[in-house]
Amino acid sequence: MIQLLICVCVSLATVTPQQSYQDGNAAMTAGDHQAAAAHFMEALSQGGHHPAVYHGLGNVLYRQGKYGEAVASYRRGLRLDPSDGDIAANLERVRKQTTDLLDPPHHATGPFFWSGWMSERSSGLVGSWVLCFGLAALVVRRWRREQRVIAWVARVGLLVGGLLLLSTWVSVHQLKTVVVTASQISANSALGPDGVALFALHAGAEVDLLERSIDEQYALIALPDGRKGWVDAVGLISTDPNEPFESVAR
Repeated sequence: MIQLLICVCVSLATVTPQQSYQDGNAAMTAGDHQAAAAHFMEALSQGGHHPAVYHGLGNVLYRQGKYGEAVASYRRGLRLDPSDGDIAANLERVRKQTTDLLDPPHHATGPFFWSGWMSERSSGLVGSWVLCFGLAALVVRRWRREQRVIAWVARVGLLVGGLLLLSTWVSVHQLKTVVVTASQISANSALGPDGVALFALHAGAEVDLLERSIDEQYALIALPDGRKGWVDAVGLISTDPNEPFESVAR
């Protein structure tokens, strides 16, 4: 009986984000963009962090003229599925309509060439499985005659699994980018009255997040050309698909 209740609860938890997503698509088709955005946001709050949800939300935000939020939503969808051509095309279309026309932050992948088409979630999952396979091969090696072959399988599994997990760690912990959602924000040289205005950014600009102030009200950002400045964090939103979708640099 208890197992049945657990299965029912898990099933309901799985269906709820899907239902919210479907309601969002229905509202978008009907032209009710405000309701559609609310449904997509509800799907995210229920744990439905999926490229399709971010794609739908980005489409609605774009139609509402919220270019900054649309860019952030599309970017989150691409981080979950870098190979999704539809999201990439929509993102490029919105970026061409932004004021600053900045190139998106480019991060060298180094030896992790698969980061261009493999999401963080996928590389972490596959890496874990391959690493476990390599460890299992080490255990099996003791009871098998073909020890040399199994030893090579174990080494390859440990190497590939370790590289995949390392690339996931680098992507999650080092590639922190944000999108400007405010109509305009000013970047200053320092916090407080001693800061001098350096440059201004507008909705849709994608920049690197370097650090946050202690109270998290301000963020130090960097442009692709190397310029840096402190801005109000309320005018930013993270491109991390696992963060709350709100205009705060997290």
